[in-house]
Amino acid sequence: VGLVLLSDPIRIESRLCLDELARMGIKILLVTGDHPITASTVARLLGLPVSQTVLGSDIEAYSPEKLSQCVEHSAVFARIEPRQKERIVSALQSNGHVVAMTGDGINDAFALKHSDIGIAVANATDIAREAADMVVTSDNLFSMNAAIREGRRVFALIQTMLLFSLCTMSALAIVVLAGLFLAQPIVLGPLHIVW
Repeated sequence: VGLVLLSDPIRIESRLCLDELARMGIKILLVTGDHPITASTVARLLGLPVSQTVLGSDIEAYSPEKLSQCVEHSAVFARIEPRQKERIVSALQSNGHVVAMTGDGINDAFALKHSDIGIAVANATDIAREAADMVVTSDNLFSMNAAIREGRRVFALIQTMLLFSLCTMSALAIVVLAGLFLAQPIVLGPLHIVW
């Protein structure tokens, strides 16, 4: 008679990474094919709220409306099959969320393809890489946080530049139109416009 205990400890940086994502306003769901006890234990170690663990068999019985409500209130999903992952992604999207899905296996391919942005992690299978929109080559989760921060910074810069261009072009249009109404065909010369 023997007993074998296997443990894959949570990396210290994983908890910090997920805390930072939560501060950025990103909701994290743990969706796995693992046993419910394993999923809820990992979720607790990562600091995710574990009010209840939703099983794949539950999702099969849920209507689309019930699943849409479930994904808003639950953070841990266990014994989930590939098509059920896709249903979870669809339910989140129907609630108006932009969904990023990370995965590394064949069983993640449907959800990676169906999500708004599929992210294959460093050691992903070829099928997961093909289905994903982006492949993170680093196995450090903080690289994803850095990518999100950089994306938000670029988006803010684009918004600022568009607002600046809109303001300057609007002012230019008003001056030109005022000149037309005042019968002044050339109000601004090329150098005026450049300045």
